[in-house]
Amino acid sequence: MGTYLRLTITGTLDLRDGTGHAVHPLSDVISTVWCRVPANWLTDGRLPAGRQRLLLDHLIGTEPDEHRARLMIRTVRTDLLTDGEARDRPWLTEPAGRYTCTPDGSLRPAGHDRF
Repeated sequence: MGTYLRLTITGTLDLRDGTGHAVHPLSDVISTVWCRVPANWLTDGRLPAGRQRLLLDHLIGTEPDEHRARLMIRTVRTDLLTDGEARDRPWLTEPAGRYTCTPDGSLRPAGHDRF
């Protein structure tokens, strides 16, 4: 079944103008993403930084795109759900993305009924 977690990502836009970066620190964007990850991804009940980075790379991308602004991550909060919290299915009441993570770290979008 896996472990359910909520990633709360706070970032700001990194606007590229050809001469450098113009960042507006007051334009933070907060996104919530629900993920179901393999249980063996956890170490001592926590998601290791390398695994978190892998999820973020899949969600946001690793390569800058010259045609659009890039999200610069400021903070990431990872909340692991207990079995009781997962039974309540809190992702049904939040307008957030839902993804199932395969053992190799690939993410697949998941609908309400398949998550």
